[in-house]
Amino acid sequence: MLTLPKGIIHVLRHFEAVFSERVWEWAKVLVIGAILALGERTVAAILRVMGCSNEKQFQNYHRVLNRATWSSRELSRLVLVRLFVPRMEIATGTALWYQSPVPPVAIRWVLIRDPQGKYEPMALLCTGQDAAAAQIVEWFVLRWTVEVTLHEVRAHLGVETQRQWADLAILRTTPAL
Repeated sequence: MLTLPKGIIHVLRHFEAVFSERVWEWAKVLVIGAILALGERTVAAILRVMGCSNEKQFQNYHRVLNRATWSSRELSRLVLVRLFVPRMEIATGTALWYQSPVPPVAIRWVLIRDPQGKYEPMALLCTGQDAAAAQIVEWFVLRWTVEVTLHEVRAHLGVETQRQWADLAILRTTPAL
């Protein structure tokens, strides 16, 4: 198996617990190859850039993506909790959210700030007052995949948020999927 530089191994080590020992060896090659590959990041292109194009058991690399049991949610949690959050300053508290004419709503707020100034400060609000700050940040990160999917649906399929209220107008402007 390939030997990776210590700096990369230090970053990848956080993900090792999500995979079985055997699958982890293939996953490392796929991750590093995806970073290095130019153009389309297919398994064939990744194996080529990693010098594994003559690999006899190349189907094992495909199985990492479609058969191996690992959780993308668990991976995102690891990225957030182990790599991102420790470098951030987090403040949290509870408050009442006022918006007329609706009655006030109790919320938990979380402020995130990067002491190095690489990222913009961010405020997150949650109606679950018992949720921990790390849990609220984790929910925010998990929501990202939903937002990306909605963006791509709008961009590629032409689906937009409806600005009409009449049923006939909506039927005229929404594409048939």
